[in-house]
Amino acid sequence: MLKLTQMQEEFRDAIGRLLEKSTDQPSTSSDTLDLLNEPCESTEDLEGLCSRLQDPAYRKKMIRYLSLQGGGSLGDAVRRMLRKIGSNSLWTEYSFKGRKGKLSFEGLPINDVIIRACNKCYPEAKCQEIEDMIAVTLKHAPHRGRTNNQASHQETLEKEA
Repeated sequence: MLKLTQMQEEFRDAIGRLLEKSTDQPSTSSDTLDLLNEPCESTEDLEGLCSRLQDPAYRKKMIRYLSLQGGGSLGDAVRRMLRKIGSNSLWTEYSFKGRKGKLSFEGLPINDVIIRACNKCYPEAKCQEIEDMIAVTLKHAPHRGRTNNQASHQETLEKEA
């Protein structure tokens, strides 16, 4: 009986610690919904987001929110995260290193947030692999925009016919 009583007390203590820990964690409901109401449409919107990332609490919530986006692979996770952060038309203005007259994504604080979020989802992934996936996603952004516009134009033509 003494052993059962001791186990019961340990169990209650463990539950208490878990409840305390869960109240310290940011909730996934209202807090994360307020992070990104809609993707950034312009460089000014993205700069505003980057300035908000200077706050450590907001940065931590953003990392958690983006890591929850998931994906079947590292590349898919990066694409999902970038889609949540900004529109395709925004990403056409950026390249990872900032070459060919485009803005540099590498120096933005959101780059570090994406890398940390990917490391939470894929702990085995190296930083260089994540950066390569970001670079490839940004590289193909202009083509995705064109195919989406062409597809919607094609649907419009079909409806008119």
